[in-house]
Amino acid sequence: KPAAYSDGTLPKFPDSLEEGTINGIERTFRAADVTEDMVLKFNHHPDHEVRREIGAGYVRGREMDSLIVPMLKHKDARVRRAALSALHSVHKGTHVLPAERMTDEMVELVIGMVNDPEESWWVVENALRVMSVLPKETVAPHLDRLLYFVGHEEWWLQHASLIALTPLAVDDTYYDKIFPAIRKMMVLNTHAPATNPLSALTSLLKTASPKVQKAALKMFSTAYADFPVELVPPAGDDAADQLKGDMTRYVLPVSLRYIARHLMRVPGGYSALFDVAKQRFPDDVLPYESDYLQADDSTFTPGVKAALKPIILNQLVPKYVTRNLGSLQAELSNKRGGEPKSVLSGLADLHNRAGVSDYIWHNFGPDRNDMKWSYYSFDPKEKKDWVPGGDRTRKKLVLPEGMEKWTSTDFDPAKAGWKIGQAPFGQAEGKLKTETSGCAAEICRCGDAMNTLWEKEVLMIKGTFTFPKARDGYSYRLLYSGVSHVGVGNGPTVSINGRQVASGKSKVRRGKGGRPRGALLSQDVVSAFQGQEVELAALCYLNMHHRSKKTGGFLTVWIEEMKNPPVTDALAWDGLVEIPMQSSAWQQAQATDVAELISDDGKFVFDGKFVPHDVLLGTWIPVGQVGSIKDFDPEQKMDPDASRPRYKSLTFKENGFTDSPTYYWSENTLMDLQRSDAQSQALSMKRVAVNGVDYLFVESGGFTYYYERQNYKHPRTWKSSWFVLKKK
Repeated sequence: KPAAYSDGTLPKFPDSLEEGTINGIERTFRAADVTEDMVLKFNHHPDHEVRREIGAGYVRGREMDSLIVPMLKHKDARVRRAALSALHSVHKGTHVLPAERMTDEMVELVIGMVNDPEESWWVVENALRVMSVLPKETVAPHLDRLLYFVGHEEWWLQHASLIALTPLAVDDTYYDKIFPAIRKMMVLNTHAPATNPLSALTSLLKTASPKVQKAALKMFSTAYADFPVELVPPAGDDAADQLKGDMTRYVLPVSLRYIARHLMRVPGGYSALFDVAKQRFPDDVLPYESDYLQADDSTFTPGVKAALKPIILNQLVPKYVTRNLGSLQAELSNKRGGEPKSVLSGLADLHNRAGVSDYIWHNFGPDRNDMKWSYYSFDPKEKKDWVPGGDRTRKKLVLPEGMEKWTSTDFDPAKAGWKIGQAPFGQAEGKLKTETSGCAAEICRCGDAMNTLWEKEVLMIKGTFTFPKARDGYSYRLLYSGVSHVGVGNGPTVSINGRQVASGKSKVRRGKGGRPRGALLSQDVVSAFQGQEVELAALCYLNMHHRSKKTGGFLTVWIEEMKNPPVTDALAWDGLVEIPMQSSAWQQAQATDVAELISDDGKFVFDGKFVPHDVLLGTWIPVGQVGSIKDFDPEQKMDPDASRPRYKSLTFKENGFTDSPTYYWSENTLMDLQRSDAQSQALSMKRVAVNGVDYLFVESGGFTYYYERQNYKHPRTWKSSWFVLKKK
């Protein structure tokens, strides 16, 4: 029911508003002549979200500050909480009452709530948030009380207390009293999101004094090092096995990752984490590998850089080649071209991380912003409504008369009345942006100043440029700018010498932003670069941004080259030792069938030594599938397709390779790398002669199912069936 007014009466709401959605109530408010009485009433509404967003939101937004103090003094905790939400609210952003409107009486009441042992914890939680925006000299006298909540039994109060403490925590006067309490909280905490406010603390450390930075580095490092190696559920031995498994498989690694991520954000944090993480995980090649590979290595100490170099070159590079051998070989042959964010680029990035700068994409031919183009801009006859982030392309764009074959090398832009302009082309709401601001990423640089106005919806550009001769052992890609970000819409269609090589019709999906747009050029296209003139042409549409709803466009087109990093069989073979694999022996050695307790210990790890088996050499074709080898009867006709064999055929080559880049072998083991690292398999093979005919039995595998979801497919006692093959 609603909260009572101070006189004890209950506000009455129409059924449609008391039980209606918050959006419906918001529409009612927007259509009404909102008064203080109306706002006060909805601060007594039975729904918390309505009180926070409508009640408190209108108090803050309409400057009805006279309502706040009486609400802070209200006997109902729900109304007090609503008053605090008027001062500080976190929902779809952080909303704070401006400092000049926060009176001394309001501050006194907020602090009183924090210090009152009888106050509702739910109220205290928001009062602690308000403390974070008060002057430090106002908050400091109550430091002990804030530290009490850092050690509170409820994680959400710990969370709020960290928010309140953040400004004081980076202050030279108070850090040495606060850091030990935060460290203890991190070590004992098993609800990782409770530490989220430490992200704000680590951001402030960038401008803190050296002694505070040093102390923070020690705080996070020791918290990580001292975090328990084993977590026990609150119920101890009485807890369900599944919960015990959850603590080990989920809570422990997630808690450590949270501390590690905070440590990375501290000045010098990557170097400190490298040391403590290797102590905890000595068998891991590089704990938190993806974080290190994405980090700015200019912040690494020389010691960490030196330690990372052999790890990257001797372990991560071979593993990458092993995992991606087929794609790498296809890109090296490069008969069809592909995406500009190539697999070879990923390999080159690893070399660059190790300080090897031989394999870097760089400009090929004229600089993008020095290129002068013929251009023509027009509005299509086929009208289309402007939709934020929508598709602006037309199924069949009608080009201006006489320009139907504009991409042909025979087309003369000058005779067609085209203008001359220098890249970048662009506009923002119809205007030329002449200052550099925003995106400076080399694969886009849509923040560059525009040189030529993109006048109408469709822009066509065409130019003839001289490029150097393409080199063997190099890759080439065409890139275009302005559409590497989520929500900006379509990119251009680009041609080289009249041949389309790239289409930007597909838009950047969420999570895919910041990547190069364009095309990896095939060898056939690259053959055009022989030191002579080459003609480029592009057509692009203006777009409406999905959030700002502003129209605009930005376009440059250029070519890049990169020396190809080495991809060899030796590297692929060396990478096998870095990939632990599931096997029958591993499965049968498990101590339990409970998915959450399955251990990675005992997985097959290849030692890198090839053991030949000459009888296997050659091609084998599928016969069928049997539950066990003894069940096989060569006289019984088997349908090889009925069992959905994994191999249409399997050819064993010398030195452990096969006709597939995802299968390797040694002695009686077939290493299957088709799945992720977590699902790679070491499959037993047995050659059996039946009636004078050689048959090869290969385990079908499938030891786990959806490993990442922790769904265990088979019990320990389950045994793999066998694919049956015979020599071709």
